[in-house]
Amino acid sequence: MYELIPVFLVSFLVTFVSTPWIIPKLRRAGLVGRDMNKEDEPQIPEPGGFAVIFGLSSGVLLAIGLATFSGEISVLTGVSFLSGIEFKFIL
Repeated sequence: MYELIPVFLVSFLVTFVSTPWIIPKLRRAGLVGRDMNKEDEPQIPEPGGFAVIFGLSSGVLLAIGLATFSGEISVLTGVSFLSGIEFKFIL
């Protein structure tokens, strides 16, 4: 299970970095709506979930890449990544 830590870290970091990057672009494009759960109802970007999709996709692609090339990686580094992982846990 410790082999999945890089996958989780990459997913988190991509989401963490892409969210502040994408929010102003969505505001400039006018893709905003009212947040009716707050008193002053501020304008917030509605399709902000794209950042989460980017993070999820990057983690899945990293897991597939590490599992596919685990033999070559272990020869170069001496560390085996995701050699016995089942993809049902990733997907």
